[in-house]
Order: sequence, then structure tokens, then C-alpha cells
Amino acid sequence: MVAIGTTQSVLVDVAQIQQGQRLFIQGASGAVGSAMIQMAKAMGVYVIGTASGKGIDLIKNLGIDEAIDYKNQDFTALVKMLM
Repeated sequence: MVAIGTTQSVLVDVAQIQQGQRLFIQGASGAVGSAMIQMAKAMGVYVIGTASGKGIDLIKNLGIDEAIDYKNQDFTALVKMLM
């Protein structure tokens, strides 16, 4: 419940994210990150996020548009290119 409430607060109340925007989530395979992926995708947002190991499979299964393995890829360069 905390992850969903935090996600709602951050995406809707604070960021006021809108359909068609791009969102970067650092630590996308965590509880809040996973909830953010799902909520943002439901809102029509293009989602980019970082994870590693089994987390990469998790975020792909949640529907992320771009999964970045932060242990093997330079996510700062990739995010600049994708945003």
C-alpha cells in the first residue's frame, strides 16, 4: 500500500506526469519503482528504468519501454540519449 500511495503522490501530485511524456526511474525493480512502471504505463507514459540481474527481467515483465542494466551499461549516457 505504501508503494502505491508514494507512486500516486510522486507521479500525479508532484510531477503531474501526462500521457506521452518520458519518465526515468532509478531503481525500477524496487517496490516503488515497480509500482511507478505500472501506473505510468497505464497513463500512457514512455518509461525508462534501471535495474540489474533478475530485476531486469522483472521490469521487462512489468512493461517498461527501456530497461537499462546499470551494472553493465552507462545509464547516464543512455538516459540522455533516450530522453
